[in-house]
Amino acid sequence: MGTQRSFSKLERKYSPELREKVSSAEDVSDLMRNFSSIVTSFLDRALEDYEEIEIDGYSVNFEPGNEKNFKIDKRLKTNETFKEIWENSDLRNVLKRFADSAYKRYVHLEKHNEKTNKKIRN
Repeated sequence: MGTQRSFSKLERKYSPELREKVSSAEDVSDLMRNFSSIVTSFLDRALEDYEEIEIDGYSVNFEPGNEKNFKIDKRLKTNETFKEIWENSDLRNVLKRFADSAYKRYVHLEKHNEKTNKKIRN
């Protein structure tokens, strides 16, 4: 077992930007795009010391309905270095909090979808 790492300090730096981008999402596709953008940026920074871990815009996706509300790309899940970090850090909890924040907005957007459609038609 490796050493325990914490990403909560970095989470505090990204949380305001996440809240701003999530709350500014006008529809679900905006929300998914914004979530992916923030999480990609967060992971780039969090894992910058690990050259063997490649992060891109598809590495982690917002997936409402999934028990965690996000999904990690298979390529990333099978990376041994990433698996070690995932098991020995609070990274899963940080991403869960990010996804939970996005999920709250998702629920709001779904409830008010008819307003969005009405605006588009007018």
